[in-house]
Amino acid sequence: MWIENKTWLLHKANVNLNNRYNKGETLIGSLVKRKHISINTESTLRKAIENMAAENIDVLPVLSKENGHVIGILSYKNIISSYKHGIDEHTKKRPDISLKEEA
Repeated sequence: MWIENKTWLLHKANVNLNNRYNKGETLIGSLVKRKHISINTESTLRKAIENMAAENIDVLPVLSKENGHVIGILSYKNIISSYKHGIDEHTKKRPDISLKEEA
């Protein structure tokens, strides 16, 4: 049953790729609608988030500062993981924070 469903999904995806609006031979370059937005290895996380929010995008290519080649992709998931890691590290150092005044 699962194999049949998977086959149907693959067939459905293939049909979607070859509909009247998007032929299977469509070049990727013709689908790109935005200006080129990227960050480099010297950019801050804040700058990356600002760029992503301003352009309403979920990923940013990361370029090498030396030669401009793509060396990776930064995603919102990466950013959230980074913040979560920072929070976890902070919690390990100071696990009990209270708003009450100490006597």
